[in-house]
Amino acid sequence: MGTKKYILTGGPGVGKTETVEKLREYDYFILGKSTEYIKQLGKKDGKFNWTPELQVKALELQRVWEKEIPKGREAFIAAGIPDGLAYYEVNNKNPPCELLEAAKKTNYDKIFMLGAPKDKDSIKAMNKILYGIYTSLGYKPIMVPRLDLDERIEFILNNTKYKKEA
Repeated sequence: MGTKKYILTGGPGVGKTETVEKLREYDYFILGKSTEYIKQLGKKDGKFNWTPELQVKALELQRVWEKEIPKGREAFIAAGIPDGLAYYEVNNKNPPCELLEAAKKTNYDKIFMLGAPKDKDSIKAMNKILYGIYTSLGYKPIMVPRLDLDERIEFILNNTKYKKEA
């Protein structure tokens, strides 16, 4: 089996980090540190403060970390390179050519779009933008319904053809 990269995407607060941490129990290679690391870099006065410079740093880190995936392993990644494009869009900024080119060159096996809470319009809006970005790159995101963590994991694993042994 070759290396497989599965992306968990969705707006802030949909459960990407929680989901990849749970998937770690299934012996997947996990890249969840990029989103958490970027959140820490972007914190100002206790709140996340997005900047174009921060997103460029995120791209640099993502490239390095994705290369760390061992050959032949299946990996879950909390947010793919194309996710960065959404932050430029919501902030009405033009993304750098480097990010556009990197997004076009991604080679992910499946994209899982985590559902937004019903009462969170800003997250729903971000999900719509992310969905548009991934589909414009030729991906067909799998919509993960808003489920509790164990049901979410089961849904995702059923869509990777991996089954947890009893």
